[in-house]
Amino acid sequence: MTSRTTIGWMFPNSRLRWSDGTSNINNNPNAIDWYPANPVIATVLEAWANFQVQFHSPGTTLLDATMPNECAWEYDDSAGDCNCAFYLQVSTQVPAQVTVKPTVTINPGDVAVPLAAAGFSGVTRSIQRSATGSPAGGSYSWTTTSNKIALSNTTSQTVTITSVSQSNSKNDVTVRVTYTKNGQSATAEITLTVVKPATLQAQWLPSGTYNCQAPSGCTSCLRLRRYYIKDQFGDPFAWPAVKLREEFSGFSSNCAGVTSPPPASDTMIRNADNFDDGFWLCSSSCPNCSAGAPGCQASASQKWFVNEFQVGSFSVTWNCSTASVSP
Repeated sequence: MTSRTTIGWMFPNSRLRWSDGTSNINNNPNAIDWYPANPVIATVLEAWANFQVQFHSPGTTLLDATMPNECAWEYDDSAGDCNCAFYLQVSTQVPAQVTVKPTVTINPGDVAVPLAAAGFSGVTRSIQRSATGSPAGGSYSWTTTSNKIALSNTTSQTVTITSVSQSNSKNDVTVRVTYTKNGQSATAEITLTVVKPATLQAQWLPSGTYNCQAPSGCTSCLRLRRYYIKDQFGDPFAWPAVKLREEFSGFSSNCAGVTSPPPASDTMIRNADNFDDGFWLCSSSCPNCSAGAPGCQASASQKWFVNEFQVGSFSVTWNCSTASVSP
């Protein structure tokens, strides 16, 4: 006899066969009666070959299959019932312990790291990137093989990435995170670029008027030149804190009262990729400050530094009506 056992309901297509493999009327489903030995554990709902058993509680019970009056060929040659039986074990469901392979993703964030010259603080030279591992509760490990960056907080969910040297090509720095949970690990990678301020792109703005402090009542033409900071790949260089510094050298002037260049800028710009430079000349040698004055001229070499890297070198000429910058 064959049958199938499950938790809950059982729908076997049961048949009885003799030990030699033959069968007789037992091929007729209506010829078989089924009886449970322990109805507390299981009961038979349909007492035929295609029967149903309903399970009630854990335990083991005997199910008996009877073919009434079909054993006339047994040893005593008398007609009688022929029986076979099997044990049915009903079990409670045992929760299975499943080990889930972890996954990890690196969350969106900056894909570049700004570079600054060594020796001063206060500028942005680091970024942070974070990852999310699943299932929660695992451990993180951040690594890199690049010498262009340094990593800190490498065993936390958020890593700090600090620039060391500039990239030679975009995305040439790889950072990997490994997330471990349940004795298994998952990894994810990002590529980054270490960007260095490299050049300035200039644009003249409309001219205006500058009110001179001296001579009293004097005005000058004000020229404004906007500089856009570009990195080594020509992309905008804009970060939360960028140091901007200006130098003048080789100053010369034939203008009365003008013996030095304007005060050089030394400041910070924040979250912007550009800054403005203004040019004016206030001197009693200029007709707009002193009627009938012959006019004058001043000149100097100018350099601009961003994060202490030189990004521009220019020649500046001032006169009473305008200013010019080359290149």
